[in-house]
Amino acid sequence: MAEAEEPTLDTEQQDEYEDEGEEEEDDGESDDTWESDLDSEAEIAEIMQLDLAEENANSGKREYLAKCSELKIVPIAMFIAKLDCEHINLRHHGMGVKGALAISAALVVNTQIRSLNLGDNWLRDDGVHALAGVLKDNTSLTSLNLADNKIGLPGVLSLCRYLPEASLAELSLKGNELTDRAAVPLAEALKASSSLTKVDLSYNSFAEEAGKHFGDMLNGHSVLLDVNLKWNALKWKGALAVAEGLKGNQVLNKVDLGWNGLGDKGMKAVGDMLANNQALTHLDVSYNKCNPEGCLSLAEGIKANHNLLYLEAGFNPMGLDMSTGKLSSSPTAAGITELIKALKDSESIEAVGLSNVHQPGQGRGTRFDPKNPDGHYTLDVAQPWDRFIVETLYARMSGEKGESWINTMVNNANGLGSVQVDIPQQGWEIPSTGIFDFDYVTWRRGLEASFKLDLSNPCDLFIGEKLLAKASAAEASDDDGAEELRECKLNDEPFEISATLPAHGLLQVVYFSTLQQDTISFPVELDLSQANSRAILLRLWERAITTPTDFWSACTIDGVDTGYTGWNYPNVPDSGDMVLTYAVRLSIKPYDRGVFFSQPMATTPFNGLTATLNGHPGQASSDYDKINLLKQAAMRNYFTSIQVRALIDTLAYRKGKIEASVLLHPRTTDQANFVHALRSLDKETDRADILEMVGASIKRKTRKAMGTAAGNAKTISGALGAIEQLQAAHHKEGATPAAAPATK
Repeated sequence: MAEAEEPTLDTEQQDEYEDEGEEEEDDGESDDTWESDLDSEAEIAEIMQLDLAEENANSGKREYLAKCSELKIVPIAMFIAKLDCEHINLRHHGMGVKGALAISAALVVNTQIRSLNLGDNWLRDDGVHALAGVLKDNTSLTSLNLADNKIGLPGVLSLCRYLPEASLAELSLKGNELTDRAAVPLAEALKASSSLTKVDLSYNSFAEEAGKHFGDMLNGHSVLLDVNLKWNALKWKGALAVAEGLKGNQVLNKVDLGWNGLGDKGMKAVGDMLANNQALTHLDVSYNKCNPEGCLSLAEGIKANHNLLYLEAGFNPMGLDMSTGKLSSSPTAAGITELIKALKDSESIEAVGLSNVHQPGQGRGTRFDPKNPDGHYTLDVAQPWDRFIVETLYARMSGEKGESWINTMVNNANGLGSVQVDIPQQGWEIPSTGIFDFDYVTWRRGLEASFKLDLSNPCDLFIGEKLLAKASAAEASDDDGAEELRECKLNDEPFEISATLPAHGLLQVVYFSTLQQDTISFPVELDLSQANSRAILLRLWERAITTPTDFWSACTIDGVDTGYTGWNYPNVPDSGDMVLTYAVRLSIKPYDRGVFFSQPMATTPFNGLTATLNGHPGQASSDYDKINLLKQAAMRNYFTSIQVRALIDTLAYRKGKIEASVLLHPRTTDQANFVHALRSLDKETDRADILEMVGASIKRKTRKAMGTAAGNAKTISGALGAIEQLQAAHHKEGATPAAAPATK
């Protein structure tokens, strides 16, 4: 409570795939000649002589070098080297206005760069004006960092002119000393944007008037997910406006209002907002001069909120009696006590930061995450927050196998100093005073892995038998509870681990272990001349590629080391004796947090998946086989829109691309940018058909929700809004949007 997871195509369908062949002035040289000691005509001439004949025509390298020559500045070697990369960090390169002009020339034609960090380069208004002009044509760039660039109102106006039509998903204007005058065009542009999901406006000079404009912008906004307003001067009036806007926003899930001088009135507005907002999951209100009165308001808001996961409220004098400046003993004034009660009762909050909430600048600075409690603690049980941590850790130790307090010392201020004590596993009554110093260890914390197995598949039946055998052996041993199946169901009905598995059905298993291990492994021996063995091997290969927790730790054929990286999917070796060790990583109570809160597939396994789909030169798999593999990957992973496009690009034919697009849309974490993934298809009609199919699917689910639960109007509105966003983005690219199916 405190800080810090198939149907196959028939032969006729497979044949269908294979048959388808077919304007502030530059005010001095200091900005543009940061690297003037490196400037030399010889260096520029040498770079200009580089052989570009083999370079990607869409990289922008030729345009960049030409512009550098025209402006007589030295090209940035790092930028040239990374023009074919997706992410480029050019922070603190001193490029100035001229550097921005040169980079803009490259961005006009570049189609590779997705994320560009130009922070702390003194680009000023003219530099931003040049970059802003590129946004209307460059549809590849999705993340732009313009922090600490001395941008004024003219630069903001230039940026806002093109922002509504840009493809940006993330924008940072942090640290530019922007004032309320800049807030007006910014709020209008952000409200009009259909792609921006994350905006950083922290460390500026926005005041109360800016808060009103940002509040109006947030009210009803259906795209933004993350807004950072930290270190401004919103004060309580600005906070009130922002909070009112958030009451009408059911999409935004992360807001940072730290260092804004909200005070008790501002915190009351935040508390009222929490009681009416069911979308926000992360909130930062630290360093806001919040006293006990404001803390009570925050506590009331948390009691009425059921979605907040993370709260940072540190460095607020919540537990002080403001008349004496000392820790209050009055129940009505000790706001921190009420806040802790609210946090204890909350069923949603996972992490809280309450550093220095007792006495400004003198507290222990404790940050606590009960999901990851390992570490050293020094806690005064007379202090409400410290006592809460002691209570939480003791309750956890009592209820979790393999967790304990060690090296426990207590100082009761009785003149005897610190004394070592043993804390019993059960029945301990926490004293009213004393400072406890101890280590909390989870070296035997229970780890688990979840399995969903189709027993009609020989491989899944094999894994199921291995799991039941392992659990049966553990049950017969003396090591009580070291290994067990916390859940074992066949077709949603409890299944005895001693029984024999049938040849058909869906087996759901949760394997749990308190042994000192982070993986479980299964030795596998296969005679590859047998069809059944080859079927098991193929499924093990597919699971290793598509399941984040699964891998092969060793593999030999006839005693020779081998691996699937040299194979061409779905063909496996058809002779020899294979011996491999199949392993599954264990974790702490893994669970699927949904498309908007789950991480996309990591880079390394994703690269392995695309490499398998692409195959080896001259040995590409059929679209039929690729779709089958994609179905397994989609069941177990989430993807970004960029990853979705890469997966669609592996398919050769139109039918496969359309099916993959519809398949992957529900697993796309940034669905507002899904339209960019459709550029893999050549025909506008195909793109429109996909949007129609996706929209119809969302609306079917929406109508079902209407018939099964009351009060879902906000969810329905958000789902329909997703359709409109996709079609609006498609229309923006020049296509006629497909008409969404009518709803009753």
